[in-house]
Amino acid sequence: MILNIHGYGGSAQNSAYTALLSLGCDVTSPQLDYDAVCPEKVLKTLREMAVTCHADTTDTRFDYWNAIDFADETEFYNYVNEVKRRTLRITNVDVKYGDQLLTLSTCNNAFDTARLVIVARRVRDGEDPNERIAGSIPNPNIKWPNVYYLWNEKTYNPDAPFAPYG
Repeated sequence: MILNIHGYGGSAQNSAYTALLSLGCDVTSPQLDYDAVCPEKVLKTLREMAVTCHADTTDTRFDYWNAIDFADETEFYNYVNEVKRRTLRITNVDVKYGDQLLTLSTCNNAFDTARLVIVARRVRDGEDPNERIAGSIPNPNIKWPNVYYLWNEKTYNPDAPFAPYG
C-alpha cells in the first residue's frame, strides 16, 4: 500500500518542507520519523526522483501517483524498480514486497513541468531503524523526465547495469 502526499506552495523548498513538517518529520535526518503524528511509524527514504506530471506521452512518463494498491508481487516490483531507475542517489535501503510505502510529491525548481518525489518505506517490525541508512552515491544513469533531455546531451541507457529489487 502507498500513501501519497502532495505538497503545494509558492516554492519547491517551502512546499516540500511543509509536507515533511506536516508529518512531524525531522527534516535534517535521512529517516522520516513522524512518531508524533503516527506512533511507532518510522520510515526509511528509498529514493528521491524528478518526474514529469503534465501530459507526458514519452517513454519517460511515470504515473507514480496512481499506484496505491498492487495486484501482485510483480506489479509491486515493477513500481519500485521504476522508482529506482529515476533516483538521484542510490541508497542502501532495501524494499520488499509487502512493505508500506510513502510518497511525498512537491514542486521542482529544476523543471517547471516536473515534480520532486521522495519515496520512503515503513521500518519493518523488529528492524533497526538506523540499519542501512548511511551512505549513498550519485546514480550514474538517471531516468530523467523528458524535459531534461531537451536541454542536455546525456541520455538514459536502458541497457546499463541495474540491480533490481526483488
